[in-house]
Amino acid sequence: MELSQVCQQLLGGMLGRITEGLSVTFSVLTLVGAQVVYWVLMSNFLYNTGEIIYDAVNGEIHDNSSQLLCPPNVTARGDTVHQQPDPTGFHKWWQQDFTVPLYLIVPFIFLLNLRDSKIFTYFNSLGAVSVMVMYLFVIVKAAGWGINIDFNDPTDPMYVPLFKVRTVLCVCVCVCVCVCIYLIVFT
Repeated sequence: MELSQVCQQLLGGMLGRITEGLSVTFSVLTLVGAQVVYWVLMSNFLYNTGEIIYDAVNGEIHDNSSQLLCPPNVTARGDTVHQQPDPTGFHKWWQQDFTVPLYLIVPFIFLLNLRDSKIFTYFNSLGAVSVMVMYLFVIVKAAGWGINIDFNDPTDPMYVPLFKVRTVLCVCVCVCVCVCIYLIVFT
């Protein structure tokens, strides 16, 4: 049984209809919020993928890696920053906040019009592979950077307390939102 149906049956009458409407409204708001977050993440991924491909084709790959985790806070003045001209016009048509999110509409129109959704089951293995790649990335970065936290000295800038009440609250809120989204999608 869904929460909206439980509200209707337990409370009944006018109050039941009001709480049923409220539960459906908040379920839809949660789902829309999750969709906005996914859209932003997909847009960022597509933008950065396009930038990497463009830089690789034009030979503009820069090795900006260093052992410094936090660069100094240096504020650049307007007259010291020079933008290189873009003769291809690539960056005119590839903007992170304007054009790339609109480009995502095209593949989604075709995906929404598929008659059989069985093709999406094949992406489960890709999800498992992407999780393994993320784990490998974190392990490689952690091995390169080392452990940069301190549990003992509260005066150290890298000090992290072992327990915070805010952490527990944040985990509880995240779990509640995940369960709510799960129930919205699967009911």
